[in-house]
Amino acid sequence: MSIVHRSMGTRIMRGLLREWRVQLLGIGSIVVVFACLATALVFVVNLQSLAHSWGDEGRVTVFLREDASSEDARAVVEALRTTEGVRDARELDPNELRAWLKGASSDHELEAWPAEWLPHAIELHLNGPELPVRARLLRQRLEALPTVDLVEDHVAAASRVAELLRGALFATAALAALVFGAVIAIVIATSRLVLERRRLEVEVMRLVGASEGFIRAPFLVEGFLQGFLGAVVGVGVVAAAFGSVRARFDGAVLALVGQAPTFLPLSVLFALLGIGALLGTGCAFFALRGLETHDARA
Repeated sequence: MSIVHRSMGTRIMRGLLREWRVQLLGIGSIVVVFACLATALVFVVNLQSLAHSWGDEGRVTVFLREDASSEDARAVVEALRTTEGVRDARELDPNELRAWLKGASSDHELEAWPAEWLPHAIELHLNGPELPVRARLLRQRLEALPTVDLVEDHVAAASRVAELLRGALFATAALAALVFGAVIAIVIATSRLVLERRRLEVEVMRLVGASEGFIRAPFLVEGFLQGFLGAVVGVGVVAAAFGSVRARFDGAVLALVGQAPTFLPLSVLFALLGIGALLGTGCAFFALRGLETHDARA
């Protein structure tokens, strides 16, 4: 058995080294499709998390006018705390407000502004059913107050994000179907090219009585490695790009939307790698079946 395994391993290594250019073409195609898919999934995962977070928190931010005093801010906070459906309300400290404004604006001079230059801001959270409706009614009541300048309704924004999420899911599914169809055709074509170049090897093994499983196994393993490596590299490229972008804009995004961007969960990563391995193995299998069907007809 060890001799059989050693012979099969030798055939796999020989095939990979002999046809490395064609193998790289197949791997490159898979890298592209998984890089595109992983990028789309990162957007979907973060949109889903954002919609869930904003919708569950029922967060509303109230900005007072420039001439509003600390007493005005405390009065609004106390009134909100006694309002039905408001879970909590508090005034944002200058550092939190500066971080929020920095995330919403590209003006770097905000960091140098003293605390007295910043407007008073209040953050509150709603609870209970029908959050979008009650948040809209509360926003209308707050905007009617003479000391209130602006009300940021994150609950309404969560509804818009949810609509955007549905569109993103549809676009991701369409992109996946389109790119997967193209890459499957490319990988099957490259696998057939490899088989054609090694046709003599296959015919000799059949003449000496090798089983079909022994003949197919190296090609299936090569397809598995091709798909798995392509998925690893594609997802790795997206992970490296995500880490670089997050390092630069993490604070701004956190201040703007209330949560830091996250990469794909481990379950999704393992699923992508598994799909890559199945893709490569499946393409190699169909290429083998196509070659066998062609030989049978000939």
